[in-house]
Amino acid sequence: MGDSRIDTVGDWVRANYHRWGNMPRDRQARIDACVDATGTTRHYASSRIRALEAAGKIPVGAPTPAPSPATNNPNMEAAMTAAPGAISEDMLRSEIDVHFKARRFLEAIKPGEFYRLDDAAVAAGVPKAAARQVFGDARYAAYRGQAVANGVHYLGHPDHIAAMKQEAILR
Repeated sequence: MGDSRIDTVGDWVRANYHRWGNMPRDRQARIDACVDATGTTRHYASSRIRALEAAGKIPVGAPTPAPSPATNNPNMEAAMTAAPGAISEDMLRSEIDVHFKARRFLEAIKPGEFYRLDDAAVAAGVPKAAARQVFGDARYAAYRGQAVANGVHYLGHPDHIAAMKQEAILR
């Protein structure tokens, strides 16, 4: 069953990944839809999607928007085309800069949403092994808190983290 399950989930993801953006809630919606469509487990679908992203078989991030009618003009298209092999700074950073990924993820957190450190690493595209070091950086202190009750580190919207710290729920 292993190979057919891989092909089923992989085929579904490659055919449908573009329907969702890159927000953590979109990632969860993608996983839920994959589970519903393929009948696999949530854990397996999540692992397979991460593996496909890591292998470069599906893009990590928001889907590329469809070209506008103006770009169908050959003269306009030639003027807008970058040199072969050239990528933008943002694209380069989104591929290799863990702090760029972390900052983009943290700035997208909605008020009232909290993520455990490992979950945030997966959602941001940061290796789990580097999560503590990356998210522990001083520049992200406003987004970070540690639960007093169980010592778990959480990331969330700065206003809500500060409120939870004032209530002594987080430190």
